[in-house]
Amino acid sequence: MSGVEKAAGVALIAISAILAFHTVLEPWYHTSTDERPYSPVWDYINPLSAIAIGIGAWMGIRLKRALPRTEHITREELSVNAQFYGIVFVAILFFWNWGNVSNLGTFYAVSQDAMSVGWIMIDALLPIFAGTLGVRLVRGPAARP
Repeated sequence: MSGVEKAAGVALIAISAILAFHTVLEPWYHTSTDERPYSPVWDYINPLSAIAIGIGAWMGIRLKRALPRTEHITREELSVNAQFYGIVFVAILFFWNWGNVSNLGTFYAVSQDAMSVGWIMIDALLPIFAGTLGVRLVRGPAARP
């Protein structure tokens, strides 16, 4: 693995840890209200999540292109595809939901309750997909199945 891929892996692991810890800890310190349904820390974590999605998609494409072409599906091909398409799935949910809560306009496609369910799915899935991809990148090719 190149230094760029290892650095990307470290960034993915760090952002995944921040997101996972804050998702678990937020209910302990923030009480939701109609005026402020989420803590202001998300204003900093959401851009980090967008960065993780970008890095994850970029690295996922690189790993997919590096896979050898075989007649049968290998374990490595299955895991690389699961990580890549998992990140793409989370990206779709994330950017749609982020558009709903941003101050860029009056885009409110769904209710606050539906957005909250979307956020918890994003906040639970992104650390799993990005974090495991980060570990794969840090460990390098020797750790691949």
